[in-house]
Amino acid sequence: MDPIDDRLVPPSGPDADDETGNEKELFRALNAAITAGQVSGGQLSLALDLKQLDHIDSSIAVQADSNRWIAGIMIAAIAGYFLRNWQTGAGASAMILSIYLVFGRGWIQRRMKARFYKTVLTDIDAFKKLWKLKGITLSFRHDSDGTKDAVCTSPNGDWRRFVLNHLMDGSGTPD
Repeated sequence: MDPIDDRLVPPSGPDADDETGNEKELFRALNAAITAGQVSGGQLSLALDLKQLDHIDSSIAVQADSNRWIAGIMIAAIAGYFLRNWQTGAGASAMILSIYLVFGRGWIQRRMKARFYKTVLTDIDAFKKLWKLKGITLSFRHDSDGTKDAVCTSPNGDWRRFVLNHLMDGSGTPD
């Protein structure tokens, strides 16, 4: 089965049954492990590719964050033009644009990251919706046994299976 069709197939096994709350338990274990960073047997890390997650369907990307900068550039240009001349307006626009390039992008990315940790990691439905987009990578580094790092990336990776394999003990409870 090709990777695109594989995403459409619902996961099978004990972790696929949302009715019993298994998925919610897995999400709680993932959230606790991300918050702690360290779990018995290894270290979990989360990486966000904010360029990939800056998407119209992303729950952490807010268009108004970028629009503020565009409005600032336009206001500076118009004010400079009417107060002095077109060169002043162009200079003011260039100044605001350079401030955006130096500080604005980082500010937008910090806000996206804060939204992820504040809302997505507390709501399983928001997490599942965001997991359908590219840009989230879970990785688990095993302690001292020399086992290779395990990586799970959205959207093709199964985060539920990743949590079962690396964050839960054999009885289905968090390590």
